[in-house]
Amino acid sequence: MRGSREEITERQRDFVERFADVDDIMDIGCGRGEFLQLLKDAGKSARGVDADAEMAEWCREQGLDVRHGEGIAALAATAAGSLGGVFAAQVVEHLPPGPLVAFLVAAQNALRPGGVIVLETINPASLSALRNYFADLTHAQPLVPQTLAFLVETSGFHDVEVELRSPLPDDQRLRELPHPDGTPPELVEASAHNVNRLNDLLFAPQDYAVIARA
Repeated sequence: MRGSREEITERQRDFVERFADVDDIMDIGCGRGEFLQLLKDAGKSARGVDADAEMAEWCREQGLDVRHGEGIAALAATAAGSLGGVFAAQVVEHLPPGPLVAFLVAAQNALRPGGVIVLETINPASLSALRNYFADLTHAQPLVPQTLAFLVETSGFHDVEVELRSPLPDDQRLRELPHPDGTPPELVEASAHNVNRLNDLLFAPQDYAVIARA
């Protein structure tokens, strides 16, 4: 539902830079292995886990190190301080509050000091993105950026930042209409302000990522 493997690869490509100074990365809910392939191409040691057995098998056929399993259990079974990075794209919105906190605690324990965690999810602060959220019946609850960032920080991570992602193209956002000659400047300014506010509410970036250090 998110798009082709090629499309997701391009959307995730810049995440590789976030792991530039670490190795031993675990991709939770790796799906078709787009990010694992990007890490492999970058010379990084990485492995994945996915709850879909057929997907995990398909990834292995592509030469990727992927195991069938549940993400929290995989992190809990990982030796403390043995990972340099944890990546989870479009995963945390599937976890109810209790399991979500357990996931973050397990990730914090598995990461070595200075390790990186990247969590990408749908941006429910953008009303147009909620269509994607409700299209998947396995979603547990939408997570606004402030909530996820707070949970990450209270789980022991630091240097927490939020990065808005997947902006809509201009032709899918509201455009300001031209004004007749002689329109008072204050009306032109008010119109532009209102269009910008509506775009921020209705057509803001569709995803966001919380990035932090252990």
